[in-house]
Amino acid sequence: MSRACVALACVLVLTLASRVEAQRAQRAVQARFLDDAARAAYARGDYEAALGDFVELARLAPSQGTLYNVAVCADLTHRDALAYEAFERYLADPTDDATRVADARRRLAATEARVARVAITSSEPGATIWVDRRELGSFGVTPRTLVLTPGPHVITLTHPRALDARIEVIAEVGVRRETHAELTSRTGRLRLAIEGASDAVIEAVREDDDESMHTEPHVIEVGRPNELPIGRYRVTARREGFLDVTARVQVREGIEEARTLTLAPRPRVVGVLVVRSDIAATVRVDGVDRAQTPARIPALDVGVHDVEIVAPGRLPWRGEVEITQGRARFVSVSLVAPR
Repeated sequence: MSRACVALACVLVLTLASRVEAQRAQRAVQARFLDDAARAAYARGDYEAALGDFVELARLAPSQGTLYNVAVCADLTHRDALAYEAFERYLADPTDDATRVADARRRLAATEARVARVAITSSEPGATIWVDRRELGSFGVTPRTLVLTPGPHVITLTHPRALDARIEVIAEVGVRRETHAELTSRTGRLRLAIEGASDAVIEAVREDDDESMHTEPHVIEVGRPNELPIGRYRVTARREGFLDVTARVQVREGIEEARTLTLAPRPRVVGVLVVRSDIAATVRVDGVDRAQTPARIPALDVGVHDVEIVAPGRLPWRGEVEITQGRARFVSVSLVAPR
């Protein structure tokens, strides 16, 4: 790159940085103006004007303090739905001073008797909530408590991994209705083959779930199509004596995904047994003749083994010997003649 290009690039970076700083400064000036105007309107008792300025300030420079001010002004102007929403959001993160928090709780409790609330949950959390007409915009995601105008409403829930659900509710002032939607998952199919250990246990865990949900894994049957909700999965095959094998698959709607997993035997964890005796003797390990002394017996599984050392005309030596990984265990005995 030429020096001229480098210089031009540096100028562009500095220009962009200057523009960003200028925009930040402009927002800060606007925020200060709105805050001063809102506080002045509140001081003279013009709560309508204060509410408008605080709402704009919350959009421009959101903070818990401004959210509290919006809620109080909405309460004073009898905008009960807005007051309830703002107080609830404020109390969801009560990092402000204790006096404001106590006041917000008191006002929220009083507001509850004047609004119609509908608490919505769904089997697939994070579903987008639409009320009556979609062109009005969404009302957040489940789980959520909505403040609605009294009367009948049609609530639609949408989720990228599920079919749309439609709920009809009747909102009533002073009442908190609870409604739950069982969303029907969009599904695909997963077919797995196993090499090395066909009787392995296979589980699939959806990776795009919220970790806090502790979703139960899906048990996969080998050699047949398994219907699963669409999404990304971590598939793990396990069998005693074999190394676990993991694969990641994407299950798509209406499509069969096929994979083959290969299990490899787990390497043996072994140690060495070294035996010496005063005369030639046979070494038995777990009832099997293994060597003649002096003996070095490699590749014994780690753990406790029954060891017996026998020779004609002598009393046998018996004992339990623990073998440890990567180390030699020494046993030295003198076999005595019977009395």
